[in-house]
Amino acid sequence: MKIKTTSGYSAETAAKFLSVKDNFYLLSTEVTPKVKYDQDNKPTDDITGYSLSVVQKGIDESFEVKFPSSPDISSLNFLAPVILTGLEGCEVGSNVYFKASGLMPSKS
Repeated sequence: MKIKTTSGYSAETAAKFLSVKDNFYLLSTEVTPKVKYDQDNKPTDDITGYSLSVVQKGIDESFEVKFPSSPDISSLNFLAPVILTGLEGCEVGSNVYFKASGLMPSKS
């Protein structure tokens, strides 16, 4: 029997593991640059994106979300409620990775 699997990032995968319309809570106080690695698995000076750690009610673990450009969190405090725009997830083995196109403060 064959099963259909998808590869790459998708909004459906994010919705499978998270309540995508609910608030997330910011754990990071600084944006972390993500660097590219060379063929010898050594970091280069090339930045491929930026990440933040967040948590959501009902989820047992915090998790990282990668962004294509550095999100502005200068006006946000620790545990500030935020909305992640364009949130997508990707399953790789037993891990799930997340990326978003943006972040904005939540009004609630």
